[in-house]
Amino acid sequence: MNETCHQNDSFERMELENRKVNEEKLYSVGYSRKSKSYVMSIVITWVMWFNRYYRITKEEYDSFGTSTLDKLSETFLREGVNSDRFLDSDMACESPTWKRRRLLRRLGYLVFAGVAFVVACNLSVLVAAAGRVTPVGHAAEAPARRAAVVMGCVPKLRGGWDNPYFTARIEAAAELWRAGKVEALVVSGDNHVEWYDEPTEMKAALVAAGVPEDRVVCDYAGFRTLDSVVRAKTIFGLDSFLVVSQDFHVRRAIFLGRCRGLDVRGYAARGVPFGRLSSRTIVREPLARVAAVLDVLLGRRPRFGGPRVPLPQTAPSL
Repeated sequence: MNETCHQNDSFERMELENRKVNEEKLYSVGYSRKSKSYVMSIVITWVMWFNRYYRITKEEYDSFGTSTLDKLSETFLREGVNSDRFLDSDMACESPTWKRRRLLRRLGYLVFAGVAFVVACNLSVLVAAAGRVTPVGHAAEAPARRAAVVMGCVPKLRGGWDNPYFTARIEAAAELWRAGKVEALVVSGDNHVEWYDEPTEMKAALVAAGVPEDRVVCDYAGFRTLDSVVRAKTIFGLDSFLVVSQDFHVRRAIFLGRCRGLDVRGYAARGVPFGRLSSRTIVREPLARVAAVLDVLLGRRPRFGGPRVPLPQTAPSL
């Protein structure tokens, strides 16, 4: 739509009842049902003639024929659309109504574009991971790989309750190990401060689940999914590996890995029954997928690099 200044034909002109006209000063006054007030209409004589409308009081309306309205019209002409009594204009670019509609229309375009972008990002993640996730309980069907990256999370929730996401990921990783699908497990999580150590907690839980300690390697800089996936290649030398986490998380990790040329497959851990934790994840995940797409588009890298860390070379004894 052409948004240059033009005659505001898309709106009803302000009709004035009991209209009084001053032809010499090019203004008229009357009552407007549209604005529910008395109004002065002033003719503006630019390239094209049009009207501006200003709110006036009943007393000012009754003073028609005196110098009071003449002076008021001169004030309105001087202040223009900046007058605190300005109501509307026949010129579209001056009309508050037209400007509000234009703003709402632009906001509508932005909302539509935002929703479309979120949908596109989510579809991109789902398409990239299609056919690459082995469901929970089917470890025997998972492809064999040198290692699996187990995504980190806190073992305990506030209040001291066990974190069901953590428990399910440990169980899934142990299943892969017992099924002979991996030679090593890389536990990747956050250890940004001394008292917060996801990888060490995960390693202890896996050892307790029967995985040999020397087969569990810690990645202490897996602050984000991006970090965990990219560091699997840059730090641990993995071009092809499994990712262990809940289904939604696995798919996002696969997307990030494939966008960097890695052969990433997933083994989905048991999900969490619908409740406060899972509902929060349902809301968060679509936005997390958008963040993953932006990570790729913006070429973001892990927060920390580091020297190569060797993985166990010999096959495990099962």
